[in-house]
Amino acid sequence: MEDPMTATDISPSDGIPTIDPSPDSVDALLSTELYELSLIERDQVLEDIHGIRAEVTETPELIASSLEKLEGEIKQIRSKSEYDYAYAIDPQYMRKPEFRLRFLKATSFDAKAAANKIVNHFALKTELFGKDKVARDISQDDLDKKDLECLLCGYQQVLPVRDRAGRGVFLFLPYLKTDLDIKHKLRSLFYSMMVHLEDEEIQKKGVVSIVYLVGSQIDRQAAWAEPRLMSIMPMRECAVHICYDNVLLSPIVALARFAVGTLTRLRMRTNFGPFQDCVDGLMTYGIPTYALPFDEDGKASNEDHKIYWEKRRQHERRTTRGAKFIAFPGPNDVLVGRGKLCQNHIGSVRYRSLVEKYKDRYDRSSNFDKTAIAFMIIKIVKESTGRFLKEDSEGWIEVDDNKARAKTSHLFRTLRYSQSARAMSN
Repeated sequence: MEDPMTATDISPSDGIPTIDPSPDSVDALLSTELYELSLIERDQVLEDIHGIRAEVTETPELIASSLEKLEGEIKQIRSKSEYDYAYAIDPQYMRKPEFRLRFLKATSFDAKAAANKIVNHFALKTELFGKDKVARDISQDDLDKKDLECLLCGYQQVLPVRDRAGRGVFLFLPYLKTDLDIKHKLRSLFYSMMVHLEDEEIQKKGVVSIVYLVGSQIDRQAAWAEPRLMSIMPMRECAVHICYDNVLLSPIVALARFAVGTLTRLRMRTNFGPFQDCVDGLMTYGIPTYALPFDEDGKASNEDHKIYWEKRRQHERRTTRGAKFIAFPGPNDVLVGRGKLCQNHIGSVRYRSLVEKYKDRYDRSSNFDKTAIAFMIIKIVKESTGRFLKEDSEGWIEVDDNKARAKTSHLFRTLRYSQSARAMSN
């Protein structure tokens, strides 16, 4: 079980060692912790890192019994003044099953661990945003100017596609905004995490984090506080990949590894070397490196990131709380549109392969039968939990079957024209 932490542990002004632990001391700690794990726990660590761990089967019976156990475990926690205050303000918000389920899923339905996580979550939320905002969702309008500066600079980004196992991929660039106070970073990070954790697939499958360090100007306080903030968020962090290119950063890397609990520390992997070596290393873990916001020299871009958050702001202002917002596509989704992202997305690649499989049959069919084949392909995509998504002014939206059919028919025609063009050129 993950080491429990309290809100004061995560406070930016508390707990940070006066001297950075050495890499050797952290490696020795890891060896001891690994030795103390059972064989089952060791296998779970490796399965999480490589994205092959089986998901918990969420039956109605499991959900109902786990919610009941969670309520009992929360009541047994004596020191939870911030949680109790939020509950007194809005008990309906605090008892929403879909909200509490996020914490249960994050702990593989361990009710005691979920209770500790949720109580600590509200303690830190109170510290960061105040009592007046503790019993509701945080929006961009709750962030101040420096919070927004940190949010929009690309300090923390989420890849627009998932990894090979269908998990969300979070990217951290700690070398940006090293001059900002740690509290602004934590406030923007808290808000960003909670937005992306609305996604039900992320809740079920978890996330993978990439920490990309460049140069030597890294915020030491952030290296300590941010990993600890992540521990009270309603998510399961399956793996953490730390990439760096400067040996002077080794103590900071060691500090970040030291800051977290045992099971997170065991799921950390480091990649040392130039940008391309780090990218190659990430690819071996099933991370879609083509979607990383870097140019060929490793320079980060935040243009798409800023567009995403502007769409999110519009969404928050125009819709009621809890409205459906598709943050980013799943691995089985088909993206309708042009560009590298739409073409390279794993769901779109599988969809094209499926269309190619039926191309000859489609070409020989009547117009009526061609329509039937197109709808059959749409049905196959949807039966594999896929959707046909198109990006609009507020994010990704699901298109109707007629638009999906039009895209499918267009792809069949494109394949036929491409085949004819190749034949003529030969």
